[in-house]
Amino acid sequence: MAEKTGVLVVDDSAFMRKIISQIINDSEKFYVVATARDGNDALKTLEQHKREIQLVTLDIQMPGMDGLTCLRNIMEKHPRRVVMVSSLTTDGARETLQALEYGAVDFIAKPGGAISLEFDQVGNQLLLILESATQCAMPRPGIVHRPPTKDLHPAVLAIPERFTTYKGSLLLVAVASSTGGPKALASLIPQIPKDMPAAMLIVQHMPATFTKLLADRLDRSSEFRVKEAEDGDKLKAGLCLIAPGGVHTEVTRDECIRLTKDPPIGGLRPCADVTFQTIASVFGNRAMGVVLTGMGRDGTAGCRALRNRGCKILVESKETALIYGMPKSVVENNLHDQTVPLDKMATAILERLNRDYS
Repeated sequence: MAEKTGVLVVDDSAFMRKIISQIINDSEKFYVVATARDGNDALKTLEQHKREIQLVTLDIQMPGMDGLTCLRNIMEKHPRRVVMVSSLTTDGARETLQALEYGAVDFIAKPGGAISLEFDQVGNQLLLILESATQCAMPRPGIVHRPPTKDLHPAVLAIPERFTTYKGSLLLVAVASSTGGPKALASLIPQIPKDMPAAMLIVQHMPATFTKLLADRLDRSSEFRVKEAEDGDKLKAGLCLIAPGGVHTEVTRDECIRLTKDPPIGGLRPCADVTFQTIASVFGNRAMGVVLTGMGRDGTAGCRALRNRGCKILVESKETALIYGMPKSVVENNLHDQTVPLDKMATAILERLNRDYS
């Protein structure tokens, strides 16, 4: 039998520590090395068992040293792959997004709040997240720093007015991302100038509360206007829409958003393949596909539909992707035009728009 992966479980609730530990210890791939009741206890335990602990599940809301403070200390002193345990409340979602930017690789949502008898019902999801975390590159410690946009790509910031449309029609940049996506988007979107000659539509795998807060965070840090998509929203240049969690996002013939409750595809709703395929049918070669970090194959079928209509496809490089799953699938199917490190992705998008759609 393959060697199991050691996990540290951090939660101020003895009940939650017991439930999470039972789920992990009953699995074939993981075991609990130790538990901790708060951030200070977690840091001491990591120091004592630093060779054995490879993953950490970390509650966000704890007395004393809270989860965010603990995470920052872990990344500075004992870098590990950390999965946050979060409530689905607005406060929990806001703190989770901040944790993902600090270096956490993913999160698991408690279905009923801080202490939930239903948590054992999401055991399979927790194990899948832990398994995906083991495939992540070791996160870089620290907060995402956002340099001023003007310092990032001066050669493409002065976009001529003639590029605002392509032969009189709107251009669209469609982005797919999953695990590691919030941090990648927090780096990418602030680099997009407000006069980029296209609309943007992003499909990020997250629950509904989280996608709204993600859109708000990106909007505050960016020149580009960002909001969570609503049914009937019109795509327009200078506007970035985030597909809401819990529904599929389609694009209609009149270049508007349609949200549907159609069944999940591969367990995903929203699913990037659904969005990309409708974009291909509506926009033809006026769209560009971008696939960022994430586990699985979502986006591959959509990129095939886009490529068949003459669209350009950019994928994040293995060197910068937290999980090189979704980009790798596109590359292995030979559907990409360019592989780009995350820090160069904004420049690549703008250069492609100027070169291929002028």
